[in-house]
Amino acid sequence: MCSNADRIEASDVARALRGLLLSIDFDGHKTVACPLGDFFGAGPGTRPYASLPLGIDADGTLWCNWVMPYRDAARITIRNVGPAPAGVWLTLVDQPYAWSERSMNSHAGWAVGRDYPARPLTDWNYVTIQGQGVYVGSAFTIANPVKAWWGEGDEKVYVDGEKLPSHFGTGTEDYFGYAWCWPEPFTHAYHNQTQCDGPGNYGRTAINRWHVLDRIPFARNFRFDMEIWHWWEGRLPEFSVMTYWYARLGATDNRQFPNPADLAVVVLPAYVTPRVPGAAEGEALQIVAKTGTVEPQEIDNCSNEKHLWWRDGRPGDTLILSFPVAAAGRYRVLGRFVNATDYGIVRLTINGQPVTEPLDLCNSGVIAAAEATLGVFGLRAVEIVGANGQAVPKYMFGLDYLRLEPADQRPVGFCRLKKYNLKPGLEFRRGHCILLLSERRAARTSFPPACRPPARAFFLRLVRGVGWAGRDENARLTRASRPANLTGHDDLLENRQLRPRPPRAEVRLHARPVARRA
Repeated sequence: MCSNADRIEASDVARALRGLLLSIDFDGHKTVACPLGDFFGAGPGTRPYASLPLGIDADGTLWCNWVMPYRDAARITIRNVGPAPAGVWLTLVDQPYAWSERSMNSHAGWAVGRDYPARPLTDWNYVTIQGQGVYVGSAFTIANPVKAWWGEGDEKVYVDGEKLPSHFGTGTEDYFGYAWCWPEPFTHAYHNQTQCDGPGNYGRTAINRWHVLDRIPFARNFRFDMEIWHWWEGRLPEFSVMTYWYARLGATDNRQFPNPADLAVVVLPAYVTPRVPGAAEGEALQIVAKTGTVEPQEIDNCSNEKHLWWRDGRPGDTLILSFPVAAAGRYRVLGRFVNATDYGIVRLTINGQPVTEPLDLCNSGVIAAAEATLGVFGLRAVEIVGANGQAVPKYMFGLDYLRLEPADQRPVGFCRLKKYNLKPGLEFRRGHCILLLSERRAARTSFPPACRPPARAFFLRLVRGVGWAGRDENARLTRASRPANLTGHDDLLENRQLRPRPPRAEVRLHARPVARRA
């Protein structure tokens, strides 16, 4: 038998192909046992591709050019163990073959891993064979629940009882004929990536490699292991492999006829980019001024999986960003930054005021660091100070995101009301101000010079009492009526016409920030 072709009709072709079990017997020996769809080298689907031994046409026809010699008889069985009916059209091409003592039967086996832990790193057996033969190919498929690369592991091939593998690879993608975890489909005579859903390496990937020019002969036994090394440390929902080889009569292997319970196809949901709620993404901030190059860069584990990447700067250079604030008020500004070995030491300022000690962004690996509290309002400037002594001196900077949340109320100004007595410990809070009223000695009500507001209208409202409102160039308060929680003289500090306001559970004080006094 030199070729065959199948075409499937079903409501869900991928699941139907996995639920149709292919069995081939040559001369009374079962040599092929696997799901029908996986046999054709593209996983459970029908993504078109064309290689030398196997392929799938655009109309869904699956074809095989592996030569399958036999001496007397061949039997092909397709059994549907899936939940739904499926129609199969099968075409075979048979031609004479001179069987000899050097002839070998065609073999193919399938194995599956489910809910497989990515840690600790382990070697997973593709196939183990006893007897004489030639190994000719592998086809692997994985349902990857994250974007991170899944194929860092090396292949290890042991021939004829070797203690150390004579074939020891440099990575799964190298074995399958490409590099740098390339997430795009490709098709060639001897290696193919028929599916890679994306984004990145998320979703289902299907790849194959045919050892046609570099077949691996073995005289007594053969073992093929692949290291499972994922960048992620979770559990892998499903991966499976087809293996192909030729062997002399009497050869055995560890591939069992598939259990129907193992045939389920894991279908991952459409990818949703993770975002931190309320985050102002660094890559979306408006650039006001810059030196060097500023651009978005994709990095996993960042919010929106990107960060704002500033490079080609030098110490003393400045990047200025506009940071949106929905409404005036006092906010705590939080941010997360990318750290790497070639990132610098930077000083952050908000509205011209330094809000932190310089940030050292050097790290031995690329990480999105823990969220840090920066200060108040919008981010305005970042200045390169230098670099960590252990860092590659490229002074790069990466902003993942900024986030606002209402700040704990801290005093930015105070005044003393010496005419009246306030009940101990009572504070009035609103937005970005706290007004502290204390002491009972008769004196003029005034602001300390450091927090004196400019010559303009200001408003003061008390939580318990009658509203105060007024205008005073010297920032002196005038009393419209006696607050209920104050005791003392009824004398007016100044006689002015005031507009009464209703009581509110807030204080608003327009004053420049000063440190709170004891």
